Amino acid sequence: MEKASKKQLKLVRELLRDKAARDYNNMFVAEGEKIVKDMVSSDKTVLEVFVSNDFLKNEDKFVADLQAQEFSVYFASNSDIEKISSLKNSQGVLAVMFKLKKNSIEDNENDDDVIVLCDGVQDPGNLGAIIRSALAFEVGTMICTKDTVDPYNPKVVRASSGGVAEMIFYDYSKDLIHALKNRNFKLAVSSVKEAGILETSDVKNIDLPVIVAFGNEGKGVSGEILNESDFLFHIPVSKKVESLNVSAACAVTLYELNRGK
Repeated sequence: MEKASKKQLKLVRELLRDKAARDYNNMFVAEGEKIVKDMVSSDKTVLEVFVSNDFLKNEDKFVADLQAQEFSVYFASNSDIEKISSLKNSQGVLAVMFKLKKNSIEDNENDDDVIVLCDGVQDPGNLGAIIRSALAFEVGTMICTKDTVDPYNPKVVRASSGGVAEMIFYDYSKDLIHALKNRNFKLAVSSVKEAGILETSDVKNIDLPVIVAFGNEGKGVSGEILNESDFLFHIPVSKKVESLNVSAACAVTLYELNRGK
């Protein structure tokens, strides 16, 4: 096993901290023992694994298994791993991974009949939970506006339990929505209760394919996307609360859509 070079460690640090670096290299980093173990057991997009001396000593069988499976594994001092880590207390293991390859939306190989659109979702925990819910209901494609937190932000990666590795993400644009509408997608937007809009229990009756849009935690969905919508829906809740958290709203909606398939 080789020692990690300064150049390699610098790249890992940049990928953890800089969206531009993640976009340029088409890579991201998964950090933490459980998530890395899950990644290497189920995913083939892992490029390199970095471990600290302490992790190597305590998890020598796991590291040996990685090498037996021909993963590229590098070690570094505990202090070097701590320096590049995005965690307050590093667990001593990180995996550099490739993002899933994506084609133009017209050639999207996932062939989804449901796509989730996140408009200004800024909390990493919320976006991570939305990704997990989407995967739970067999959604493999998401669209994110530019003011949505980067799906490959390390906090989102952790909150999604590594689900980002299974998801294809597209940047929002009107042209993208129009291209999907040309493929017979309708745009359904989560909104506050208004006269004449669907309740979530009616969502299961929507003809697929559909894009379901969820908005910013405080402001909701933007006017631009509301103007593109084909219909609105809301989730009826007790008067004791104003609304559901956006990740909970997404889970409920996808459950209802799945019931209608």
